[in-house]
Amino acid sequence: NSSALVTCTERTMDTDNMGGNAEYYPEGTTASDIMGRAETVSVPDQSVSVTDYHKNGTNISFSAIANGSGAYVELPLVDYKGYKAVNAADGKELEIVPGTFNIIRVNIPDGFNGNVSVYYHISLIYRIAELISLVFIILYIKIWLTDRKLSAR
Repeated sequence: NSSALVTCTERTMDTDNMGGNAEYYPEGTTASDIMGRAETVSVPDQSVSVTDYHKNGTNISFSAIANGSGAYVELPLVDYKGYKAVNAADGKELEIVPGTFNIIRVNIPDGFNGNVSVYYHISLIYRIAELISLVFIILYIKIWLTDRKLSAR
């Protein structure tokens, strides 16, 4: 989905590639690029009309009518790997590609007339990492409590 992420090092301190909440932006994107967009939804021309736009955090829904081929909608979300766009009626996935300044661009199929849902899908590997972290936290607490009990004797 996205190109390489630009990281900040002590040597370069390229803070233009870090957002207000210190998140990393894809290469070629700066904080000012994103901040200038705010909550703007962009369409290229009259090839698509967008209505009923709603944004709640990283979840976006809207209605779209494609009036021609090559229609797309650019949304105010950075195109990080993991975002999904689906036709709300049948759950079929719509293509997401990097848009202007690496924000999400949802390609709208020719003749499309319906609702689109965009959301961040947390991967299985992330969930496994969360579970491993939880197991180690529980083990640490158990060892700490056992150690306290032995020290009290």
